[in-house]
Amino acid sequence: MIFDAANGRNNFSFRVALPAIADGFLPDIISTDVTKEKLFAPPFVKNLPSLMAKYRMMGVELTDIVRMVTENPARAMKMEGQIGTLAEGASGDITILKEIPKQVVYRDSLGQEMTGDSLFVTQMTVCDGEIMYSAGDFHT
Repeated sequence: MIFDAANGRNNFSFRVALPAIADGFLPDIISTDVTKEKLFAPPFVKNLPSLMAKYRMMGVELTDIVRMVTENPARAMKMEGQIGTLAEGASGDITILKEIPKQVVYRDSLGQEMTGDSLFVTQMTVCDGEIMYSAGDFHT
């Protein structure tokens, strides 16, 4: 069984998630479940770095969060060794994030709100070994 928390507008509740996380029951995979209709509808999570910050706010360790968005999805798609890893021979997909202090309000499907104090911001994206995006203030 694979547990994907499906953090879309209608699928997520702090009332369920927080006690589960406190008991050590973590999702295998976290995903945004974003649709084009909800992409710009605040205050719902709009991208994977924001979702990662939401889980960090809820007390999940960063190493677990990274695993939930890299190697666990690769395993679920039977693509271990190809994606979700920095191992030799893998596709060479990398995202470099910077954690910045920022107040962020998250709302669940029941209307409950929680405020986080940091956000992950994309600094660079590499796809198949080729730089696809680099933030203006990011220097390698």
